Amino acid sequence: MTTDSLISQSGDVSTEDNKKHPFKFHGDGGDYFGIWIVNILLSIVTLGIYSAWAKVRTNNYFYGHTELDGDRFEYLATPMQILIGRIIAVVALIVWSVLTNLHPIIATILGIALVAVTPYLVMRNLKFDARVTRFRNVRFNFVGSTSGAYINLLLKPIAAYAIVILPCIGLFALYDKHESALLIAAGVLYVPISLVLAYAWIMANIANYTINGYRYGQKVFAADIDWRAYLKITLAAVGILIGLIITSVVLTIVLGAGSAITELATNGVSDNAELEKTAAISVFVGYLFMFISGFIMTAFIKVKVRNYLFGQMQLDDKLTFESSLTVMGYFGLIFTNILIMLFSFGWGRAWVEVRTARFYADHTQVIGDLSHVTTQDHLNETDAAIADEVVDAFDLNISVI
Repeated sequence: MTTDSLISQSGDVSTEDNKKHPFKFHGDGGDYFGIWIVNILLSIVTLGIYSAWAKVRTNNYFYGHTELDGDRFEYLATPMQILIGRIIAVVALIVWSVLTNLHPIIATILGIALVAVTPYLVMRNLKFDARVTRFRNVRFNFVGSTSGAYINLLLKPIAAYAIVILPCIGLFALYDKHESALLIAAGVLYVPISLVLAYAWIMANIANYTINGYRYGQKVFAADIDWRAYLKITLAAVGILIGLIITSVVLTIVLGAGSAITELATNGVSDNAELEKTAAISVFVGYLFMFISGFIMTAFIKVKVRNYLFGQMQLDDKLTFESSLTVMGYFGLIFTNILIMLFSFGWGRAWVEVRTARFYADHTQVIGDLSHVTTQDHLNETDAAIADEVVDAFDLNISVI
């Protein structure tokens, strides 16, 4: 579980029921830089072996500096758990990379096999991350089933995208026979509409499976996620993107035309080089605006989805949650983080990670009475981190919040 989604549970109903308990992050960029740079240097010197200890030190720092209602979180994984899982993951990644060049067919078969086991790996990853997280001497857990993982992470996405693709194939087949402009128009309309619907439905199912699988000790997390909420957010994001793209095109044309007219009035039609330079600058400005537009759309989706999901979550029917992110606030965070990384040539990463953790903590609250914690720790042991590291190595992480 990420730092911004760790929570506790409350006792009986009391006058504290509507009290907000904000998360607090006490980390400091300068302090964490010392840990970060040592982690990098020792990982290089030990040819990556120390990276397991580096991961544990990093998580200990961020968990240990995250506070809720006066108590801090704990990270319980050991370096050896991480190292064993990491070695297996790296060996699997190397084998697959080598086979991609030497035996593409075998590599393809292994790729298909990886897709087939991905739901299981993701489920085990969620379980491991939850069980190594503790608050007030009670560990979190994830009890989502293997069958639920396959249904929500594989079968439903395949079914959704089949609904997108198969009608398109049918439209193309009909077009080969009839060459009707109406068929082209139908395809142009069907593809984006069906993709948006498929995305909303898939993401809502994944969120339902993930959130409802979490436990805090014996207490149950619950959320009723409506795919139509995802649909509204996605449609709004698409509308924003279209508006920004139109603005970008108009801006490019206006800048280009204005500069060209100025150049012609000043130098006549003879200076083609200046006109080409002006056109290039206008196109660059347009592309830059579109690039920023993509970031704004991404920020919009991230913020709206996170706020919605936190608003739907409950713990033991007593605690509720709130995320108060704003689109411009999140966009400002990402934009300034990029500037810090660029102007520091990557050396500012420690400050980027700290300020990101603080930003999420400052905009996350638990609502309810936290004075009575009456749950017991679960009896499940923390297993190996193999799935956790394989998921990281092949970039199979799912991000719900």
